[in-house]
Parts: sequence; C-alpha cells; structure tokens
Amino acid sequence: PDNVGVIYTVFGDTLYRYNRYGAVIKIGNIQNNIKNISFAENQDQSLTNNIGYICDNAKIYQWNLRASDDAVAASFREITMLPFVNGSTNEYAIPSYITYSNYRLVMTCANSNQWYYSEINSSEFKQINFETTERSPDKTQRVIAFANNLWAFSTYTYDIFSYTGSATDPYDSAPSATGKIGIRSVDSL
Repeated sequence: PDNVGVIYTVFGDTLYRYNRYGAVIKIGNIQNNIKNISFAENQDQSLTNNIGYICDNAKIYQWNLRASDDAVAASFREITMLPFVNGSTNEYAIPSYITYSNYRLVMTCANSNQWYYSEINSSEFKQINFETTERSPDKTQRVIAFANNLWAFSTYTYDIFSYTGSATDPYDSAPSATGKIGIRSVDSL
C-alpha cells in the first residue's frame, strides 16, 4: 500500500506526505498558526477506509491515508459540521486537540469545558455526543487516549473516562477515576 513507510508533517501552513521513495507530496493547507497541531488516525483495518486527521487549533481536516500520491490531495477536506457548545444555538465548538479511541474521533474544545466524540467510524460530531469533566467544572484543556481510556485533563483536575461499550453513551467516569492534578499548559502532555 502507498502508506507503508510514509511520514506526514506540517511545515508552515501545509500538510505534506514524505513517501517511502523520498518524494514530498503536498496534501493540503491548514491554518498557519504557532501552536502545536495534533494528528489522529482511524482504526479501520480495511484496504480503503484508512483516514488521517489533523487539528490546527481551529479546524479539523481529514484525508485518505491509502490514497496514491497523485490522488491524496483530492481526498483532503475540512470537517465542517461541528456542534454548538454549552447549549448555545450560535457558538460552534472550536477544536483545540484531537485523538482517536474506540473507533471514534475525540475533540477537545478551546471554547468549552465539553469535549466531543464522533459517531462510530465517522468524522460526524452530533450535538448530543459530548462529555464534561466530573470532578470539577474547570476548563477541559486536553483529552488524550491512553490504555483504552480517555484522560480528560482540566486546569486543576483530571478525569479518566472508560469505554462502556454502549453505542449511545460510550464513555463514563467513575468517582474514583478522578484526581486533583490538572494541567495549565496543554503542551505539558
């Protein structure tokens, strides 16, 4: 497959593929910013549906990881259907970080203490697919996937969300899976 031995990188405002033959292929443009970006990859094991995701602290984009070098740019697109935050009818979630867990894309929001998860094997975020920190209502800074759990780090606390197996409520945090150590610098992770 074309993605064996492939490196993806961002330079300036451009996402590139560095293929196994040493060629550099432009995939698409993201917003030019000075913050770190995050990558995620879906967990599909088929030969056709491998999707890469990138978040530039303002938007999320996706592309087909298995697309040939001459077709990969055509598969690059922005995920535009983002949910409203905190019950709003006009304030959309601003993605600040992404990760992937249990066949779902997970998005931390820059403008909310909520974090969202997509439908199964999808990049579609629905208004009702969100969680908030349980221990304290402080701002969620970053949600990361680790050891089949999602760790939600807030400014002063953290919560560990376990996968429940439920299609409608896939994550839950037990009262004992919280702590008083948070992060103020999101890049400390």
